[in-house]
Amino acid sequence: MAKVVSDSSHRTASKSDPIQIATVPSYEDVFATEVLNEIFPHDVELLQEASADGALKRLTVSNLGDHLDAWVDDAAKAAGTSESETVQGRLGPTDVMFQFDNVGTLVIDQDRLELSSQSNFSSMKANTCVYKGKWMFEVMLGSKGVMQVGWCTIKCKFSQEEGVGDTENSYAYDGSRQRKWNKTTQKYGDAWCTGDVITCTIDCEEGSMCFYRNGKSLGEAFSNVRFGPGFAYFPAVSLSLGESLRANFGATPLKYPVEGYSPLQTSPCNDIIKTNVLLGYLEKLLDINMKLSEDEAGYTKSDQTDDVTMATKPLPLTDKRSKQSTILLIVCQIMDKMSSYLRSTFITESCLLKLLIKLNDVNIIDAEQPAISRLLDYMWAFMLGSDVRCCVENLMMSLLQAYRYAPATTDFQHNKQYLTLVLAILRHSATRRYLLSSELYPLLYVIFTFSFNIPCLDKSLYVNWDLKLRNGKRKNCLSL
Repeated sequence: MAKVVSDSSHRTASKSDPIQIATVPSYEDVFATEVLNEIFPHDVELLQEASADGALKRLTVSNLGDHLDAWVDDAAKAAGTSESETVQGRLGPTDVMFQFDNVGTLVIDQDRLELSSQSNFSSMKANTCVYKGKWMFEVMLGSKGVMQVGWCTIKCKFSQEEGVGDTENSYAYDGSRQRKWNKTTQKYGDAWCTGDVITCTIDCEEGSMCFYRNGKSLGEAFSNVRFGPGFAYFPAVSLSLGESLRANFGATPLKYPVEGYSPLQTSPCNDIIKTNVLLGYLEKLLDINMKLSEDEAGYTKSDQTDDVTMATKPLPLTDKRSKQSTILLIVCQIMDKMSSYLRSTFITESCLLKLLIKLNDVNIIDAEQPAISRLLDYMWAFMLGSDVRCCVENLMMSLLQAYRYAPATTDFQHNKQYLTLVLAILRHSATRRYLLSSELYPLLYVIFTFSFNIPCLDKSLYVNWDLKLRNGKRKNCLSL
């Protein structure tokens, strides 16, 4: 085994010294040492104190996995988050969704968060109630007609003529008619439109309720709300014929969080922190990898001739490792730690989608985006098949919802951002093959090409999307 070159100053190093990045000629090359120095922290004192084995302190490609475990755990501890604490002030299951006790006829999405009314006035409430603390949820409007969104107690009885806000212990806001409802009605709030996000908050200590439109407060709607024994409030909605919305109780990141208020469904704070740390490392590796020229990816050409010589053959791993191989070995260990986290819809939307949006160039619609394609390569190469398929499905559904409920602006900036990202993902062959063979294909095709109320001014985006899907479907049998 090759020895690490050191001097007396290294032998007498104290605990406060930075982690040593070992250079082992037989296994670690100069490039590997440079990458490790650039990507990963060097002065993790907690890791040094936790390690009784001096060799573990020396960061190498082979022991990177042990260091990654320590770094993500330290990041979560430093944030002071804890997911084991019992949530006070709420009653109900961990996963919050609408429960099947509706009045009227509703088309309900598979995850029981999206509703579409098929009768005169349909009502439904969630499966969780609150009685203490400050809570919030959001509804994303799929239409702009008559709907009443808010809170109700379990004693409220609705009909196809009376919904949320029409009974004594229920409270609602209707942006179509710009009114608030609690048996009687008063003028309140702004007019809403398709794509708006309406936030409903309740303060159980003060006995008040407020509503927000796209993050802007509409003012206090109700005060002196009754609380005490027998009073707990469920999120509830009522929709007139043809209206639709999608609720977010915390299953995915809130669009407009309100300070001091918590979503009804607890977010996986520790997993978010750990995933963001790992994605931060991966983003740096992507940047390094994209800068490598083709001849640095394991193949070299003779300086004396244009002909490819024997030097083009990759050397054995034990003799000399290519730069590309070094990067892949590091990526493999990062993806191994991150794979299980990316199965979560919340993690996909709050962490991975943000990175993809950052990498996305909205001006590229006719060519591949190398950074996004390379990231997808990593996912398909190093994640379990079930994990990557779940992640891709969650990612596409998150993009679908983001596009559908994107704020309407004159330049359609948000719509274009999501469409170009979808195009970039579809240009990746492995991802495209899976999507074209999955149940998501007809859903994505229909919704992205026909079903949106907000058209995109840049018709070329739709043309590229349509051609990509049609050509991909036609050539799928040829194993694109």
